[in-house]
This record gives sequence, C-alpha cells and structure tokens, in this order.
Amino acid sequence: MTRDAILSPEAPPPSGGYSQGIRAGGFLFLSGQGPYDEGGHRVGESIADQVRQVLANLDAVARAAGGSLKDAVRVGIYISDMKHFDEMDGVYREAFMSLM
Repeated sequence: MTRDAILSPEAPPPSGGYSQGIRAGGFLFLSGQGPYDEGGHRVGESIADQVRQVLANLDAVARAAGGSLKDAVRVGIYISDMKHFDEMDGVYREAFMSLM
C-alpha cells in the first residue's frame, strides 16, 4: 500500500520525525496537534482559543490532502484536566455542527 506524507504550511511544523498527516489506502490519518500557530508559537489564553487553534491546524492538514474536517470519521481529544471539558466541548460542538 502506498503511503503519502501530508504537510501543510498553515499548521505548525512537526517537532519530531513524523508527518502532520499520512494518506494511505483512501484514508487520511492526521497527527495530533497542539495550540500552536504555523510558526510553532503557542497561542490562546483560554481553553476555547486553544481548541479553536487545534481544530484549525487539523483542518489545514486535511485541506492540504484535499479534504477537510467535514470528512472526519473519528477525532480523539486529550485534555489536561477534566475541569476544562465543558469549555472544550462547547467549541468542539460549535466547530463540528457548523461542518454538518
């Protein structure tokens, strides 16, 4: 099976030996993203701002592969503290409801 690395200049560069995304067998797998701009600088004062940046980064990588987050089948979220869940979930729901 052919695997193609995906790289978007609109998302932060990978900090290790991995790709922002891999296209394989008709699927696109995106690497985890953090709240960083395309220059690698941390952004966002609030959890909501950080979640918006993470989703924008994921969408940028998906678009670089010819897709978008609208095509997502599964998204995993890692959160540092469950006390931030409601704020994260509000942005997550807002983002994905607007894609439907």
